[in-house]
Amino acid sequence: MSGDIPDNFKYLRVHREGKILNVEIDNPPINLITIPLLLDFINLTKWAQDDEESTVLVLRSNVEGFFIAHFDVEALLSMDSGGA
Repeated sequence: MSGDIPDNFKYLRVHREGKILNVEIDNPPINLITIPLLLDFINLTKWAQDDEESTVLVLRSNVEGFFIAHFDVEALLSMDSGGA
C-alpha cells in the first residue's frame, strides 16, 4: 500500500523526501507525551508499516532544545487504574 501521507496528525509534522519519511514532534513547549500525541504515534506507525514508498523513518523534534519529554503525569494520575 502506498499513497498520500495522512494529514490528520495533530502533533506530528510528516513529509517525505524520496524514500525517507521525516517526522517532527511538535507539542510545545517541551514535547510532553500526551494521550493525543500517543494516538498520533499509533496512527503513524499503523500507516507507515504499509507504506511501500518509504524505507526509513527519521524522528526529530520541532521544539528547539527538546526531543521528547516524559509522559504527562497529570494524565496518568487521572486515568482509571481499573482497581489495580
